[in-house]
Amino acid sequence: MMNDDGFKITLRVSQEEIEAIDDFMRAKGVSNRSLFIREVVSRYISESEGSEEDSQSNGIFVHLNDVHLQALQYLVDQGVCLNPEEYVRRCVTDKLLTKEAEEKAINNAFEMALTQQRMR
Repeated sequence: MMNDDGFKITLRVSQEEIEAIDDFMRAKGVSNRSLFIREVVSRYISESEGSEEDSQSNGIFVHLNDVHLQALQYLVDQGVCLNPEEYVRRCVTDKLLTKEAEEKAINNAFEMALTQQRMR
């Protein structure tokens, strides 16, 4: 039966598993097992779907902690970036692409555009 909190299910876990869950939740400041398990299931599904996409596109998947994720969300909220993924890509690009290389690429792109325009 569905109520405002969702469907109720029964889950069997060992004593060791429940202790590990409780220890993890305590360490992370999570106080509600149901919310925790829903989040874990949701992330597992997202990561599993993402893994298929990543393997097809040769991408990588990086785990970020809650502080990093919240900071990225604040950047989105403030209009610094469109979404967290775009901002992380930009940060990586900024570290990999020097200003000189970027300027050279811009100049080359402009020269190529001029050359193509002249050929018309």
